Amino acid sequence: MNGQNQEAVFHVEQIDHVELCVPDRKIASSWYRDILGLEVIPEFAHWAEDPRGPLMIGTRQGSTKLALFEHSLRVAWRVLKDRLVFTWSRFGSALLPLLNSSPGCAG
Repeated sequence: MNGQNQEAVFHVEQIDHVELCVPDRKIASSWYRDILGLEVIPEFAHWAEDPRGPLMIGTRQGSTKLALFEHSLRVAWRVLKDRLVFTWSRFGSALLPLLNSSPGCAG
């Protein structure tokens, strides 16, 4: 596979959010607010009530989001459902090791 003249299995519309591992979610969200203007996203604020849940912050338009965790690092892709179903049916078993790996925070 040299990447020439090959159709992608599915096309990512955009990165929905990036999960960041931080020592303290509240301190980190304050920094992102003060420096980059990212705010806590109200409709997801309840997720942060769980110590293992994310504190979701983002732009006012909601097009850029960060999920602040104190334990993981992953990227979540937003894709069209029909292409994801096709991809899973074709490559699901090959994707399992990728989906089951979740590197922890060092520290």
